[in-house]
Amino acid sequence: MDTSTDELDRQDMVQLISGQDRALDSLMDRHADRLFRFLLRTLRNEHEAQEIAHEAFARVYERKGQFKT
Repeated sequence: MDTSTDELDRQDMVQLISGQDRALDSLMDRHADRLFRFLLRTLRNEHEAQEIAHEAFARVYERKGQFKT
């Protein structure tokens, strides 16, 4: 991950915290495919990989208030 991606992630988290829920879509667009591929390689189960990836983003949303800017 390069600095520009880190900055985009930080900006999206700031927007998410401020109530702009669409910022989660932006985070998912950048990271969902890579996360899913990692989980699929690790778990070797497509359904589990999809569930865990979904849960990961749900937790980002649920715990957005804990993010330190």
